[in-house]
Amino acid sequence: MRPLKYIILLLLGALSSCELPDNVNPKMADKVNGPSVFTMAEVQMIEQINSLDQNQNISRLLAQYYAQTTYYSESQYNFYDRSLPDNMWQALYRDALLDFKEAKRLSDLDVTITSEVAANQKAINDILEVYCYHILVDVNGNVPYSEALQGRENPSPAYDDAATIYTDLINRLTADATALNPAFGSYGVADVMYHGDVASWILFANSLQLRLSMRLADVNPTLAKSKAEAAIARGVYTDQSQSAELVYYGLTPHVNSIYSQIVEQGRWDFVAANTIVDTMNAVNDPRRPYYFSSIDGEFIGGLYGYSNVYEQCSSFSDRMLEADFPATLIDFVEVKFLLAEGAARGFNVGGGTVESLYNEAVTQSILAWGGNLAEAATYMAQPEIGYSTGSTAGDFRKKIGFQKWIALYNRGLEGWAEWRRFDTPIFNIPRRKTVNDIPMRMPYPYNENNLNLTNYTSASAAIAGDLVSTKLFWDKY
Repeated sequence: MRPLKYIILLLLGALSSCELPDNVNPKMADKVNGPSVFTMAEVQMIEQINSLDQNQNISRLLAQYYAQTTYYSESQYNFYDRSLPDNMWQALYRDALLDFKEAKRLSDLDVTITSEVAANQKAINDILEVYCYHILVDVNGNVPYSEALQGRENPSPAYDDAATIYTDLINRLTADATALNPAFGSYGVADVMYHGDVASWILFANSLQLRLSMRLADVNPTLAKSKAEAAIARGVYTDQSQSAELVYYGLTPHVNSIYSQIVEQGRWDFVAANTIVDTMNAVNDPRRPYYFSSIDGEFIGGLYGYSNVYEQCSSFSDRMLEADFPATLIDFVEVKFLLAEGAARGFNVGGGTVESLYNEAVTQSILAWGGNLAEAATYMAQPEIGYSTGSTAGDFRKKIGFQKWIALYNRGLEGWAEWRRFDTPIFNIPRRKTVNDIPMRMPYPYNENNLNLTNYTSASAAIAGDLVSTKLFWDKY
């Protein structure tokens, strides 16, 4: 019996050793690695920027690319009912920036990677942190920055000056582009955008620096010139295939926000706005069938700021309704427009005239959406489109601003930002509103009154009031 006794004791010991502490789920990981945290942050950031959900991101409405159907208060600039400013901060500060910060920390602790790979990972995290902060500044103005993300150590962060933040963001991009080493890896497949390709991240950092530098051109031309030229010299996008895009898998939940909202959820809340449809109709723009659906062969925009009937208006093109339609952060077309603007301002952009770069930017936009060179040539031959012809001949603000707003279609945050900077085209006025009601910024989150009153009050005073009519520091005209 002794052998049996020992076997029973061994079995009991084995069973007792498998017991788990209370409140521990054996099916859930208790530790998360750096690449997983990075993936979540990268996806959360892109999802917020690309979101069509009117509870999360109404920038396509603010850019007057889209109008609404049954519920149209957001087109009338009602930010309060859906707590839109609060949701923007939550998505970027809590869901993205905090995770990027944590991913950096985990790279330093990861003993399975070399110091060179860790350095690349940290630089990539920093580039996307810069992107988040740049969006926050472009939406609100002064925002928490130097004291942000400190948790319980500082739950009431001060707001930093927006211009000072922008300068620091540009300097961070310079450091990141220099720190990245293509001879070593980074995140591999955990990077849903570039799949760990470090050379692509360098181009992204430089191209983003060019964008931020040009945004300063009216308020700090000296700094804008030096930083833009430095980014161009290091190398920016030279082909549309290099663009920063998330190409969705096309299987739920990894689908584009337009597909999710319109096809999966059946929410016919959005149609193409008459602002952009009428503008493109007036110049026979060849991108219309790639942007919009047609109604009996015509492109008909919904009245911006009013209720519309979905079936009576153009909506999304077939391509935009596909589950794998990509989300874009910055692309080659935008870079071409930035180079054209730089040339117009006398910057050294590495070759080409204002007119040639403008022509290339418009042509590349048409090609990127599915058009061809013949369509582009016919379009560019129109006096109102050609750079040196028409009523706005040679006026880079009108020419570049107009075409860039069209080219940025479906990228609401950038379309709204560039409309504010170039002041073209003329926007429509929503029902019961005036031109003075068109937002120049989004209000600060409404819960800041309760959570961070002292700093919110100081920040509001610093920008001349927490009003939608308050212009951002780079919006000089």
